[in-house]
This record gives sequence, C-alpha cells and structure tokens, in this order.
Amino acid sequence: MENIMNRFWWRNKPRQRGIHWTTWSTLSLPKIAGGMGFRDLAKFNIALLAKPGWNLIVNPNSLLARVYKAKYFPNGDFLSARLGSYSSYTWKSIWCSRGLLEQGLGWRIGNGSSINIWQDAWIAGHGNGRVSGVSPDFHYSKVSELIDFHTHTWKHELCRTLFTPLQAAQVFCIPLPLCPSTDLCIWRGDPSGLYSVRSGYRWLINTELAVSGDPNSLEEDGYNRLCKSFWSVSLPTKVKVFFWRFIHNLLPTFKNLRIRQINVNPQCLFCHASEESMLHLIYECPFVQQILSRLDLVSTSISIDQNFILWLSNLFYSLNLLKRKYFIVSLWAIWGSRNKLLHEGISQTVEDIVLFSKMYIQEVDASNLPRPSPSTVRNDRWSPPAIGLIKANFDASFDIGSLSSVSGIIVRNEEGLIMAAGIYPNRFVANPELAEAVACEQTLIFLKDLGFRRAVVEGDSLSVIFKLCHPLVSRSILSVHLNNILRRQRDFDHISFSHVSRESNKAAHLLARFGRSLSESRFWLEEAPSEVEPATLQDRWWVDTPD
Repeated sequence: MENIMNRFWWRNKPRQRGIHWTTWSTLSLPKIAGGMGFRDLAKFNIALLAKPGWNLIVNPNSLLARVYKAKYFPNGDFLSARLGSYSSYTWKSIWCSRGLLEQGLGWRIGNGSSINIWQDAWIAGHGNGRVSGVSPDFHYSKVSELIDFHTHTWKHELCRTLFTPLQAAQVFCIPLPLCPSTDLCIWRGDPSGLYSVRSGYRWLINTELAVSGDPNSLEEDGYNRLCKSFWSVSLPTKVKVFFWRFIHNLLPTFKNLRIRQINVNPQCLFCHASEESMLHLIYECPFVQQILSRLDLVSTSISIDQNFILWLSNLFYSLNLLKRKYFIVSLWAIWGSRNKLLHEGISQTVEDIVLFSKMYIQEVDASNLPRPSPSTVRNDRWSPPAIGLIKANFDASFDIGSLSSVSGIIVRNEEGLIMAAGIYPNRFVANPELAEAVACEQTLIFLKDLGFRRAVVEGDSLSVIFKLCHPLVSRSILSVHLNNILRRQRDFDHISFSHVSRESNKAAHLLARFGRSLSESRFWLEEAPSEVEPATLQDRWWVDTPD
C-alpha cells in the first residue's frame, strides 16, 4: 500500500513511474518535522492494535476481557500477560502492541492507594511521568501516604523532602477529588486521558523523532523552524507543496537531473551564466534577483556564508506575514515561468512574473475573506438574570512562569447591582483550562458562603462550560475539578452554567487581572474595586442615565 501511494505521488502520467526524489520515510514524517504527513502504515497498524489492548485494561469485566483473561492471563492482567504457546493470531497481534501502551500509560489520582510512588507513572507534566533524579525513600511506597485526606491537599513538607523542587511543583499541580475514589489508569498521550488510535500513532511518531533528532544541530534547528512556519501561510496547498519541494531540493533542476545521470544542458535558462541549482535560482541568478528586489524580498543583512537551510530559514523569518506569502508565490511563479520557457518556448519578463504574483495573492486573499451571515447576531452585552436568581461571572488570569492563577468572581442581581466580588490567588495550577475550572469551583464555594441558593454561573471558557453542561466520560486531570463542581451543585436549589463572550464577561476579567497585584484572597460586599466599577456600570446598559 505504501508503494502504491509512493508511485502515485511521484509519477507525472498514469503509465509513467516518475522520479522518486526522496524516501517514503521522509514523506511519512509530520509536516512540522519536514515531511508531508503521509501515514506510516506499520506504525498506524500498531496504534490500531493497541485499541483493543486498551479496552482490556479499562474494561476488565467485558466479555472479551474475561475470555482472554481465562485463556491467556488467569492469574494477572493484560500488562503482565505472556504470549504463550499456540496463541491465536488475534491475541498475538494485540499482545505485540502492548509496548506502546506500556510507554504511554499513567495514573490519575483517586485515593492513591493503588499507585507506587517510585515505579508508576503518576506525575503530571512533561517527561515519562515517573519520579527521577532522587534516591527512593522506601519508608513511603504509596501515593496515598502523600495526601492529607482531611484537607484534600498534598502534604507539602513531605513532598519537598522526597522530590526535587520541580517534581514537587508538578505533584502540587495534580488536583485531588473532594471524595477519594479509585485510582484510574489513563493514557498520557491525550488530554482526555483516553486512548485513541490517533493519539497512539502520534505517540509513536513523536517517540521516533525524539530518538532520531539532533538538538545540537544548527541546521536541524533552522530546518524545523522553517517547516513549522510555512505550512501555516494562507496559500493553496499546491503552492505550499512546491515550497516544501524547494526547501528539500527535490525539484528537477538541471543539477539534480545530472546527479541522477540524466543528460541535460546544465545552464540556467534565465541567465545562461551558471549551472541551474536551488542555490543559484534563489541567490545568484540576476533575473530572479530582479523579481525578488521588485517585491522587496531581498535581505542584504543575511549572508549565504552559513548553511543554506539556516540561511533560508533566517531569510524567511526576517519577512512579515504578507512578504512570506509573496516570497513563496514568487518562487512558485518563477519555477512556472522556467517550465514554460523549457517546454513551450514562452518567455516571460520580470514585470510579467511580478504582476502575476501580486494578482494571484490578491485573488487568494479575496477568496479567503469570511462571508458575513445575516442570521448570526452576536450579543456582547452582559444580560441580567431572571427574577429570583442572581448571576455570578468568573474568569481566571493564568501565569505560566509561576504556575499560578488568580480567580475573579463578581455576583450581581437582576438589576445589575453588585452583590459581592471576590479574588482568589491560586498556586500550582498546571494550565489555563485548569485555572478556569478552579475559578468555576471557587465561584460555587463563594456563592455557598454568601448564602445564595439560586444562581446562574457564567464564564468565557467554552471548554469548561461545555464539559459541565455535557458531562462525558473522561480520565483527564480537568475531570477532577469538573466532578468537584458537579458535586457542589447539591448545595443549591438551582444552579446553571452558561458560556458568554469575553466582552460580556469583562468585569470578571478585569477583576482577575487586578488580583495579580494581591498576594491573598480579597472580598467585597455590595461593591467592587474601583478598577472594575466602570465595567459594571457599562453592563447596566438598559438603565437610562441622566444627561
């Protein structure tokens, strides 16, 4: 199947084989790693086979799992099972994919009693999820020994004693449930904690790239940086594929054809002064230099003395977004003009190619303009709650450097009058989505402490609000906070969650930003900080103000 795809990609006509300018292993790399993103079918097959293996782990009571357990691992589990003799072809296939699952499996903390501190993958964040860099203290073996179940928090002093400062901070970022539950096996390759074929395939590819990459190579750095950037330029795919071939030196220049033992005249068709190569076309040919100069794409500050890929990467990054589009399109137009001259004898001038490049980009930009929808009306105003309810808006300000966040909460009645406002600084928050979930949970705590039992909670985090309104099966860290929020719903007679735009949530947003300057929680009754009051007055847009 890979041979069929490879032949299809390189041939020019149905009955011709074409020149295979690079290997299939290069084409099957992800685009950000310099490939074309074609699927490596061997790795994809392993990712497919790991799916039933995952089901054997997370659904041990299913009929399939019970049959396999009775036959192949009666005294253990799937991860400890042996291949055995005279095994079925299906079992052999699933068993051979076990290595992928062993690499990516981890744990989500419930009560910590099933998780070994020193052997299991349970630490959140980058890395393999296991404790490293310290000597194990076997006086402590289970994660449950690190948890204070009275306060539902980690034992900070003990963790700082056992782990490095970085690993201790990663441990503190793991949220703990209000009610300790069973520890769950998770897949660390996906934020949801659930295994999917796509995430399994991505894990295999990333593992291979991590092993084969050379972090000390300047050429590799420039190459990866260039590959990550040009695919995001808003141009047709055929133009970006051409540029991909250009930076990989996979175009049939006369120099490349002669290397493959094809007898051609090596002189450049434009200037007839030198052998046609990638370097000559982009840097030496006077005809091409005139075109690039007319489009203001020539940088005199970047020298070609260094590696070509690094030079090309620096040149590309010296251009703004619009000039990057002109750079790619102009090279594509130059190559098209070269082919017309070679195969049809049609010669184009510098002005012809410059005009074509400008007109082409104008057409592309015009086709990419969003079409307005008259039926869509966006409401960017805060709206009051129904009579008998109060509305609490929340937002979070996240700081990735210190792994901390600030929750801003403002409570108003049906007249838009401020009932209360609060600011909660939080330490050890792993990402912005978790910060929003923490802010939402603290909103319910705030409302309960104030004595409100009928409320509407609004926030501008679509993912958090959607997951609260549509609970799905998830093994992610975020689900710990979501379950805590749903559990706290029992404290209210009526509670609902609603997503609003940032503009409609401006008061809570400003409150969270103001909280960055505070080191401890702060609360206001029937008022808010002066930095937030103008926004709350604007939110009362239906109230007539005197002239």
